[in-house]
Amino acid sequence: MPEKLDKSCLSIKLLKPEHAEIVKLFECGRKDEDDFLHNDALPSQNARLSETYLLIENQRNKIISYITIAVGSFQLAKDRKMGNVRLSDKPYRVYSNHMPCMLIGKLATDKGETGKGGATYLIDFAVIKALEANLPIPFIALHAYHELEDFYKKLGFFVAFTSSKKGKTAAMYMEIPHKAKE
Repeated sequence: MPEKLDKSCLSIKLLKPEHAEIVKLFECGRKDEDDFLHNDALPSQNARLSETYLLIENQRNKIISYITIAVGSFQLAKDRKMGNVRLSDKPYRVYSNHMPCMLIGKLATDKGETGKGGATYLIDFAVIKALEANLPIPFIALHAYHELEDFYKKLGFFVAFTSSKKGKTAAMYMEIPHKAKE
């Protein structure tokens, strides 16, 4: 089993043009995730479509993992309850069963760093970002490759629909925990 990352040696940084050299070296082994970081993450961020955060091991100045977050919506079953009230019973139909969410668009770990906790660390970071945003966003959602569903389930995500192996991914969600009252 790989040795876990020492959090005291890590930093999370918003992707910037000055990261170009270390971005080129990142390779997770999935073409879509590698291409996104190498070519699309910064333009998407500049267009305010998403934000990409890099988990960097400081001593080696190496990207361990990255996460891209955006705002999206998540469709819920009509009988889904929130706050003990079925959504269909709410007096307003603002969302019509589509709830706002923080969307994890991409989450990838360099293939030499897999199993060390980088992705888990960034999921925890995303939960903190969602809480700090202090917006009425009750969920974090993502699309997980089927082989990674168990990993996300261990972190508290649920498959949104009965998982079908037809597509490459499954829609998954996690409720954002409530902040402690101040």
